[in-house]
Amino acid sequence: MTAIEYRRDALPAPKSLAENLLFMAGLLGTLYKAEEAAAQVSGDVPAVVREAQQSANNTAGRRASRGSRQGFLLTSEERQAIELRAALLAT
Repeated sequence: MTAIEYRRDALPAPKSLAENLLFMAGLLGTLYKAEEAAAQVSGDVPAVVREAQQSANNTAGRRASRGSRQGFLLTSEERQAIELRAALLAT
């Protein structure tokens, strides 16, 4: 899981929130594309996915955890629903 933390008493402007949402949705899109393109070996996390997770963790101000795995795979329909919701929230 990746997040950008905001203090309750210091929320950024709506434009900044929208930009952050689009950035995070872009990271999610990168993960989905990498997942679809990678030849999966059971239990192996592709390098592109690890790099995207590490980038997202760095953006959130966290160090990447060792051996972290998502633990589940979303269906195409679930990914599309998440992407649609993110796009609706961004507009």
